Amino acid sequence: MSIAYTMDSWAALLNDMAPARHIAPSAARTWMLLESGGNPAAVGTVYPNGRVARDADGNILESGLFQLYSPQEIRLAGTTVAKMRAGCSTREGSRAIIQSMVRYLTVPEAHEHIRAGLTFIEYCRGVAATAADAAHLSWSTADMWALTKLRHGLPVLINPGLPLVSRLLGRPPQSFDEFTSLLPAVTFNAAVMARRPYSSSINNAKKFRAGITPRELLNA
Repeated sequence: MSIAYTMDSWAALLNDMAPARHIAPSAARTWMLLESGGNPAAVGTVYPNGRVARDADGNILESGLFQLYSPQEIRLAGTTVAKMRAGCSTREGSRAIIQSMVRYLTVPEAHEHIRAGLTFIEYCRGVAATAADAAHLSWSTADMWALTKLRHGLPVLINPGLPLVSRLLGRPPQSFDEFTSLLPAVTFNAAVMARRPYSSSINNAKKFRAGITPRELLNA
Protein backbone atom coordinates (compact mmCIF):
# COMPACT_ATOMS: atom_id res chain seq x y z
CA MET A 1 0.00 0.00 0.00
CA SER A 2 1.37 3.37 -1.00
CA ILE A 3 1.07 6.05 1.69
CA ALA A 4 1.23 9.59 0.41
CA TYR A 5 0.59 12.98 1.98
CA THR A 6 0.05 16.17 -0.01
CA MET A 7 -0.33 19.82 0.95
CA ASP A 8 -4.10 19.31 0.96
CA SER A 9 -3.66 16.75 3.73
CA TRP A 10 -2.72 19.56 6.12
CA ALA A 11 -5.15 22.32 5.12
CA ALA A 12 -7.67 21.71 7.89
CA LEU A 13 -5.06 21.56 10.66
CA LEU A 14 -3.30 24.68 9.41
CA ASN A 15 -6.55 26.62 9.09
CA ASP A 16 -7.49 25.54 12.61
CA MET A 17 -4.18 25.94 14.44
CA ALA A 18 -2.29 28.80 12.74
CA PRO A 19 -4.70 31.69 13.52
CA ALA A 20 -4.45 30.97 17.24
CA ARG A 21 -0.74 31.84 16.95
CA HIS A 22 -1.52 34.94 14.86
CA ILE A 23 0.12 33.22 11.92
CA ALA A 24 -1.57 33.51 8.53
CA PRO A 25 -2.52 29.99 7.36
CA SER A 26 -1.03 30.79 3.97
CA ALA A 27 2.27 31.67 5.69
CA ALA A 28 2.40 28.32 7.48
CA ARG A 29 1.27 26.55 4.30
CA THR A 30 3.93 28.22 2.14
CA TRP A 31 6.65 27.51 4.72
CA MET A 32 5.65 23.84 4.67
CA LEU A 33 5.44 23.76 0.87
CA LEU A 34 8.98 25.12 0.50
CA GLU A 35 10.42 22.79 3.13
CA SER A 36 8.69 19.43 2.63
CA GLY A 37 5.93 19.73 0.06
CA GLY A 38 3.61 18.29 2.70
CA ASN A 39 5.58 15.05 3.12
CA PRO A 40 6.24 14.37 6.83
CA ALA A 41 9.03 11.94 5.87
CA ALA A 42 11.00 14.65 4.00
CA VAL A 43 14.70 15.02 4.86
CA GLY A 44 17.42 17.47 3.91
CA THR A 45 20.72 16.37 2.43
CA VAL A 46 21.00 12.84 1.04
CA TYR A 47 24.53 11.91 -0.02
CA PRO A 48 25.36 10.15 -3.31
CA ASN A 49 25.72 6.85 -1.42
CA GLY A 50 22.10 7.13 -0.30
CA ARG A 51 22.89 7.99 3.31
CA VAL A 52 21.07 10.89 4.91
CA ALA A 53 22.84 13.77 6.72
CA ARG A 54 22.81 13.39 10.49
CA ASP A 55 23.82 15.45 13.50
CA ALA A 56 26.60 14.62 15.96
CA ASP A 57 24.28 12.32 17.91
CA GLY A 58 23.21 10.37 14.84
CA ASN A 59 19.81 12.00 14.45
CA ILE A 60 18.59 12.91 10.98
CA LEU A 61 19.71 16.51 10.50
CA GLU A 62 16.48 17.94 9.00
CA SER A 63 13.11 16.36 9.65
CA GLY A 64 9.38 16.92 9.66
CA LEU A 65 6.95 18.99 7.66
CA PHE A 66 8.85 22.18 8.49
CA GLN A 67 12.33 20.64 8.13
CA LEU A 68 13.61 21.45 11.60
CA TYR A 69 17.36 21.17 12.10
CA SER A 70 18.60 18.92 14.89
CA PRO A 71 19.38 19.64 17.58
CA GLN A 72 18.86 23.42 17.81
CA GLU A 73 15.59 23.94 15.93
CA ILE A 74 14.13 20.67 17.16
CA ARG A 75 14.73 21.90 20.71
CA LEU A 76 13.35 25.36 19.98
CA ALA A 77 10.17 23.78 18.61
CA GLY A 78 9.79 21.67 21.74
CA THR A 79 9.81 18.36 19.91
CA THR A 80 12.15 15.47 19.05
CA VAL A 81 13.48 13.92 15.86
CA ALA A 82 11.73 10.69 16.89
CA LYS A 83 8.39 12.48 16.90
CA MET A 84 9.11 14.11 13.54
CA ARG A 85 10.06 10.71 12.08
CA ALA A 86 7.10 8.76 13.46
CA GLY A 87 5.67 6.55 10.72
CA CYS A 88 8.64 7.23 8.42
CA SER A 89 10.97 4.76 6.80
CA THR A 90 14.16 3.98 8.72
CA ARG A 91 15.82 2.49 5.64
CA GLU A 92 18.37 4.40 3.61
CA GLY A 93 19.69 3.92 0.09
CA SER A 94 18.04 6.78 -1.78
CA ARG A 95 15.97 9.89 -1.17
CA ALA A 96 12.84 8.04 -2.28
CA ILE A 97 13.38 5.30 0.30
CA ILE A 98 14.17 7.50 3.31
CA GLN A 99 11.35 9.91 2.41
CA SER A 100 8.68 7.21 2.32
CA MET A 101 6.04 6.50 4.94
CA VAL A 102 5.49 3.02 6.40
CA ARG A 103 2.14 3.91 7.96
CA TYR A 104 -0.24 6.81 8.32
CA LEU A 105 0.31 9.22 11.19
CA THR A 106 -2.01 9.10 14.16
CA VAL A 107 -4.02 12.23 14.92
CA PRO A 108 -1.70 13.24 17.81
CA GLU A 109 1.36 12.67 15.58
CA ALA A 110 -0.09 14.86 12.84
CA HIS A 111 -0.92 17.57 15.38
CA GLU A 112 2.65 17.43 16.70
CA HIS A 113 4.09 18.24 13.28
CA ILE A 114 1.89 21.32 12.98
CA ARG A 115 2.33 22.41 16.59
CA ALA A 116 6.13 22.12 16.36
CA GLY A 117 6.23 23.96 13.05
CA LEU A 118 4.08 26.82 14.28
CA THR A 119 6.14 27.07 17.47
CA PHE A 120 9.29 27.38 15.40
CA ILE A 121 7.72 29.99 13.11
CA GLU A 122 6.77 31.98 16.22
CA TYR A 123 10.36 31.78 17.41
CA CYS A 124 11.71 32.96 14.04
CA ARG A 125 9.20 35.80 13.97
CA GLY A 126 10.39 36.90 17.42
CA VAL A 127 14.02 36.87 16.29
CA ALA A 128 13.11 38.93 13.23
CA ALA A 129 11.11 41.43 15.30
CA THR A 130 13.93 41.89 17.81
CA ALA A 131 16.47 42.42 15.04
CA ALA A 132 14.14 44.85 13.25
CA ASP A 133 13.66 46.90 16.42
CA ALA A 134 17.40 47.04 17.05
CA ALA A 135 18.04 48.15 13.46
CA HIS A 136 15.16 50.68 13.49
CA LEU A 137 13.46 49.10 10.48
CA SER A 138 10.12 50.29 9.12
CA TRP A 139 9.35 47.46 6.74
CA SER A 140 6.09 46.14 5.37
CA THR A 141 4.49 43.10 7.00
CA ALA A 142 5.39 41.06 3.92
CA ASP A 143 9.06 42.04 4.23
CA MET A 144 9.04 41.17 7.93
CA TRP A 145 7.74 37.71 7.04
CA ALA A 146 10.59 37.35 4.55
CA LEU A 147 13.04 38.25 7.32
CA THR A 148 11.34 35.65 9.51
CA LYS A 149 11.93 32.95 6.90
CA LEU A 150 15.55 34.05 6.48
CA ARG A 151 16.09 33.11 10.14
CA HIS A 152 15.42 29.51 9.14
CA GLY A 153 17.57 29.62 6.02
CA LEU A 154 20.75 31.25 7.35
CA PRO A 155 20.38 32.99 10.74
CA VAL A 156 23.70 34.83 10.57
CA LEU A 157 22.38 36.91 7.67
CA ILE A 158 20.07 38.62 10.18
CA ASN A 159 22.52 39.01 13.03
CA PRO A 160 25.12 40.35 12.43
CA GLY A 161 23.90 40.87 8.83
CA LEU A 162 21.45 43.67 9.57
CA PRO A 163 23.89 45.81 11.60
CA LEU A 164 26.58 45.27 8.99
CA VAL A 165 24.35 46.35 6.11
CA SER A 166 23.09 49.35 8.11
CA ARG A 167 26.68 50.40 8.74
CA LEU A 168 27.47 50.04 5.05
CA LEU A 169 24.48 52.19 4.07
CA GLY A 170 24.83 54.69 6.88
CA ARG A 171 21.12 54.10 7.61
CA PRO A 172 18.70 51.19 8.06
CA PRO A 173 17.89 49.30 4.85
CA GLN A 174 14.50 50.42 3.56
CA SER A 175 13.27 46.99 2.46
CA PHE A 176 14.08 43.31 2.51
CA ASP A 177 15.21 43.54 -1.10
CA GLU A 178 17.63 46.38 -0.41
CA PHE A 179 18.95 44.54 2.64
CA THR A 180 19.56 41.25 0.86
CA SER A 181 21.07 42.91 -2.24
CA LEU A 182 23.88 44.22 -0.05
CA LEU A 183 24.57 41.09 2.02
CA PRO A 184 27.26 39.83 -0.41
CA ALA A 185 29.12 43.11 0.14
CA VAL A 186 29.61 42.73 3.90
CA THR A 187 32.13 40.54 5.71
CA PHE A 188 31.12 37.47 7.73
CA ASN A 189 33.26 34.59 8.94
CA ALA A 190 34.91 32.35 6.34
CA ALA A 191 32.32 29.58 6.59
CA VAL A 192 29.48 31.99 5.85
CA MET A 193 31.40 33.87 3.16
CA ALA A 194 31.90 30.58 1.33
CA ARG A 195 28.15 30.53 0.72
CA ARG A 196 28.01 33.89 -1.06
CA PRO A 197 25.91 35.28 -2.68
CA TYR A 198 23.47 33.43 -0.36
CA SER A 199 21.02 32.99 -3.23
CA SER A 200 19.41 29.81 -1.92
CA SER A 201 18.44 31.27 1.48
CA ILE A 202 17.45 34.66 0.08
CA ASN A 203 15.37 33.24 -2.77
CA ASN A 204 13.66 30.86 -0.37
CA ALA A 205 12.64 33.81 1.81
CA LYS A 206 11.37 35.73 -1.23
CA LYS A 207 9.35 32.73 -2.42
CA PHE A 208 7.88 32.49 1.05
CA ARG A 209 6.94 36.18 1.01
CA ALA A 210 5.26 35.77 -2.39
CA GLY A 211 3.21 32.81 -1.17
CA ILE A 212 1.42 34.62 1.66
CA THR A 213 -2.11 35.71 0.77
CA PRO A 214 -2.16 39.54 0.95
CA ARG A 215 -5.50 39.73 2.77
CA GLU A 216 -4.20 37.36 5.46
CA LEU A 217 -1.30 39.69 6.16
CA LEU A 218 -3.77 42.11 7.69
CA ASN A 219 -4.45 39.62 10.48
CA ALA A 220 -0.94 38.18 10.81
